[in-house]
Amino acid sequence: MEVRTRYQILLTVALGEFSHIVTGSSLVGGTVLKPRVLRLHLSDRSYLDIRLATDGYVFHWERRSLDGTLYRWDDAPHHREVTTFPHHLHSGSESHISDSQIPTNSAESALRYVFSFIEEKMDDYCG
Repeated sequence: MEVRTRYQILLTVALGEFSHIVTGSSLVGGTVLKPRVLRLHLSDRSYLDIRLATDGYVFHWERRSLDGTLYRWDDAPHHREVTTFPHHLHSGSESHISDSQIPTNSAESALRYVFSFIEEKMDDYCG
C-alpha cells in the first residue's frame, strides 16, 4: 500500500475518533504522491508528526514551543538498553529513553495508543 493511502487511513482514524483534539492536518515533505510526514495539528497548539516507512515508524508529539517537552515513539535500532528494543520512547526529552508499549500490529492501533497517551497528558497539563 502506498504511503499516501496509509496516511489517509490514519487521518480518517484521527478525525473520526479524536476530532475533539485534532484541529487540522497537513502533509509535510516528500512529494504529492509520497509525502514524508502526516502532521496532525492539536487543540493545545502542539502537533503530532507521523512518519511511516517500509523500514520503520515514528510518532512524534512536539510540545517544545509550549513547555519544552516532546514525546517520540520509534523503532530506530539505536537504543539497545531498552527491553523493547528496537521500539522505544523519548519521554519528555530527546535524552530520556524508556521502553515503548506502542502496539506494533498496525499503524492504526499505534495511533490510537499515542492519542490515548496524548489525551491523558493533555488532561494533566490542563488539570
